[in-house]
Amino acid sequence: MAFILWNDGRGANEATPLARQYPTPAPIDVTFAPTATVVPILDAPAPDLPLQTAEGETFTLADFAPQIVILNFWASWCPPCVEEMPLLRDFQAANPEVRVVAVTNPNDGQTPASIQAFIAENDLGSLAYGYDAENRLQSWMRAFNLPTTYIIDQAGVVRFRQIGVVTEDDLAYYLDELRP
Repeated sequence: MAFILWNDGRGANEATPLARQYPTPAPIDVTFAPTATVVPILDAPAPDLPLQTAEGETFTLADFAPQIVILNFWASWCPPCVEEMPLLRDFQAANPEVRVVAVTNPNDGQTPASIQAFIAENDLGSLAYGYDAENRLQSWMRAFNLPTTYIIDQAGVVRFRQIGVVTEDDLAYYLDELRP
């Protein structure tokens, strides 16, 4: 069964088309005001938001100056994150001017105990770990995918962002760009 609907533009008053019976109102000029200011990430100072260690101590990214900081957002349940963690550990060990800060949310599908177990099982204790339980730093940095890595220079300015797994070549490139 098929239906064909056809309208010639005439309504109840067959002599007058619907467009004349119900004219289109005049256009309205609408101006939208921005609801938030977008803060640049790259080439801007890294935020000074507090992170907590597993022991409950507080630190910020500025605490690692004048080192180059590799800021990595990760989770223990994220396979690409798990894949890159040993590389980050080894890269930090081979480059004394670099400090890796691994940030995760202990309430996002993992617990502090499971995070600590993952770190111990994979011999990753040399990295700095920060809990971002309210996702404040992650939101500010717009790290919506895991893993996401930022490279912060010696002056505390965010210079590079990489979404997805970083490789040794990626890290070497970033480091070469920041070395004097």
